[in-house]
Amino acid sequence: MFGYIRPLNPELKVADLEIYKAVYCGLCRALSRSYGPAARFVLSYDFAFTTLLHLSLSETAPKLEPGRCPYKPLSRTPHLEDCPELQFSAGVAALMLYHKIRDDIADKPPLPSLLYRTALPLAHGARRRAASRYPEADAIIAAAMERQHTVELCDKSGLDAACEPSATALSELFALMSEKEDERRILSRLGYMMGRFVYTCDAVADLAQDRKNGSYNPLLHTDTHPDALRASLYLTQAEALSAYELLRPRHFRSILDNILTVGMRHTIDTVLQEGLKHEQSL
Repeated sequence: MFGYIRPLNPELKVADLEIYKAVYCGLCRALSRSYGPAARFVLSYDFAFTTLLHLSLSETAPKLEPGRCPYKPLSRTPHLEDCPELQFSAGVAALMLYHKIRDDIADKPPLPSLLYRTALPLAHGARRRAASRYPEADAIIAAAMERQHTVELCDKSGLDAACEPSATALSELFALMSEKEDERRILSRLGYMMGRFVYTCDAVADLAQDRKNGSYNPLLHTDTHPDALRASLYLTQAEALSAYELLRPRHFRSILDNILTVGMRHTIDTVLQEGLKHEQSL
C-alpha cells in the first residue's frame, strides 16, 4: 500500500484532523514498538485508513493519550492508545514490507537490488514476529505476491488481471477485521475495491518511469487516455463507497466519509494530473 487512501485535510473539521493525526502517530509508535524503529518507514496513510476503519467497528471507544513524538520532542502530541486494531495494521504493514522487498529483489538486477538485500534481514525479523501473531494475514499476502508474479510474467496482461491479486488480498485482509458475517461480506467488497484503487493509482503514477525503464506496467497495453482512466477510477471509488455505506461505523464516521468521497476524488485527480504529465513529457 502506497499512501493513496487519505483524507482531504482542508475539508476536515479541526477536531477530526487532530484525531486523524493522533491515529497516524499511534500507528507509527506501534510499528516502532513491535517491529523496531526502522519499521516506521513503512508508515503510510493507507494503514492509517485501515486502522480507522477497523476501530470504527469496535464496541469500545478508542482512547487518545498525550505524549511526545521522538521527531518533535519539544511538542506534546496526542496519539491513539495501543489496541488490537492498531497492532493488526502494524502487523499487516510489516508483512507487506517483507514481501515487497523480496519482490523488488527478484525484479531488479543484482546491483540495483543491493539496497533491498541489505534491508531484507531486518524485514525478515519483523515478518517473523508479525506472522506469529497474524498467520492468516501472512498467508494471504504471500499468496497474493505469488499470483502477482504470475500475472506479470505475461507482459501484455491488462489492468483487470493485474489488479486482481492486490484487490483479492485486501478483500481477504479487510474481512479479518470483523467476526460478524454480515460485516465481513461488506468489508470484503470494500477491501477489493480499495485494492483495485491503490493498484491502479500506482500504475498511473509509475507509468512514465516504467515505460522509460522497460519495467512491467499493465497500462503500457491499455488505453491511457485521461478520460478512460478517470472513468475507471471514479467507478472504482463509487463501488467502494457503495460498500462502505452498508457499514454502521460507531466511531470516526466523518473522517471515513471524507476519505471515501473527497479524499479519493482528490487523489484520482492528482495522480492523473501528475502521472500523465510525466508520461506526455517523455
